[in-house]
Amino acid sequence: MKFLKKTIKDEKRKYEYASGAGWDKILKENHKFFDKNPYAEIVLSEMSDRRNIGKSIKMFKSIGKIIAFPILSIINRSKKEKRWQKEKGIIISYLDRENDWGLIWPVAQELECKKVYFYFFVDKEVYKAHKTELRDLSYATVYSTEKLGDKRNVFLTISDLADAFRNAKTISNIISRYSLGSYLEYVSEFISYRAFSNGLYRRYFQNCRFSYSLGNRIFGFLHQKYGIQHFAMQHGEHNEASLRVWSAFTKSNVYLAFTYGSVHEALFKKGYGTNAIAVGSMLTRKKVETEKKNKIVYFTDSAWITSNKTYDREIKRSLDEFIELYNRNKDQYTFSLKLHPNDDEKYFKTYSSLFGNEITIESGGRSATDVLAETNICISLGSTVSIQAIKMGVIAVQLIRKWDIFPEQPYAYRVKGLDEVDKVIYNAELRADITRKQQEIIMGYDKNIEHPEEEVVRIIMNNINFNGQRSEENA
Repeated sequence: MKFLKKTIKDEKRKYEYASGAGWDKILKENHKFFDKNPYAEIVLSEMSDRRNIGKSIKMFKSIGKIIAFPILSIINRSKKEKRWQKEKGIIISYLDRENDWGLIWPVAQELECKKVYFYFFVDKEVYKAHKTELRDLSYATVYSTEKLGDKRNVFLTISDLADAFRNAKTISNIISRYSLGSYLEYVSEFISYRAFSNGLYRRYFQNCRFSYSLGNRIFGFLHQKYGIQHFAMQHGEHNEASLRVWSAFTKSNVYLAFTYGSVHEALFKKGYGTNAIAVGSMLTRKKVETEKKNKIVYFTDSAWITSNKTYDREIKRSLDEFIELYNRNKDQYTFSLKLHPNDDEKYFKTYSSLFGNEITIESGGRSATDVLAETNICISLGSTVSIQAIKMGVIAVQLIRKWDIFPEQPYAYRVKGLDEVDKVIYNAELRADITRKQQEIIMGYDKNIEHPEEEVVRIIMNNINFNGQRSEENA
């Protein structure tokens, strides 16, 4: 009996999402199914991401969506389609996070220079912060990101519903967690993505040729069904283990992925079979005046995800070690936290009275570039801020944790505990050696192109044989 229980348990863990044995097996062992059903891969990847952070969809909520969306579709079908006077050339998605502005805005500016009409979806809070720049755009129609999920966009066909129910059992079996709940979750998610992509195309995007985002899956659906080519920019660090977990850059979702350097270009091609090309990171090109202030900054990593016990334990252990590092070195250095966009400073102030007082919390309005300009040592669990730090002459330290989706960064100074940072602080020769090595290795992770945004737009235009002038004349 014990052997039987162990066998069943092992089988259920076959594609455990955060085990480091997920997407590579899922894609390879089921490639024939996904080749025929690329939408299924996109939806499954969304379900995968949700499980990684411990979120689950309740069965009744799934049933509610399955019932409500066809009804909304009938209501919306009777409405007149909106006709646009201007031809639009591109859709730009902007995630609701301030720190991603640097990967989206330079491309928008370049499109503006090329006189290409485009939609720009911006979070309300980000709009408030960048209202002046956005209002100065002549060729953009700016919308709130809430429009992407507007119920008025819901639009389904009978074949959409048939596809959802037909593929649901196969998907449930693929993830080795077949149950009524997983079956209904897939059906509701499939219907949701198909409904919104249909509606957005019907209401807005009929004249669009391509989209640019950070891996938005609605745009993956638009790419698959309507041929609106989806170009996506790398955001975040990756290795083979993390690719098995985070899956926004699979070949079904993305027509072409832009990466910072040749290392990630090769990784995306090998891991996902995705078309990829290195263009450099726009985040490292901003010129700033640096004024080091004997400062050590810890860039946090979504501390609010407490549903995953391993992750939560590792995050808290990291904070404890940072507090201990502060207590040992507070006479020589100032210490601060730069919060992840998903983090709330209340969590940290509750965790320790030091946070927000002796250990300052950087203002949300300050960019990573602003913070790094006055930093000597930056610490993270594996953020791409390390690339930016090295480019700005800051020593990048990666604190290695047990959860395997934190990619090890060959260019960072890797430590198993923050007590190892003490020797970096006190040993000038070691600091010089770390700096030299980091500058040597970083080239493979950030291609030396002076204006990545120009390269991004040039590649997009060449891929679709787009004539920006024609777009203006047809307006």
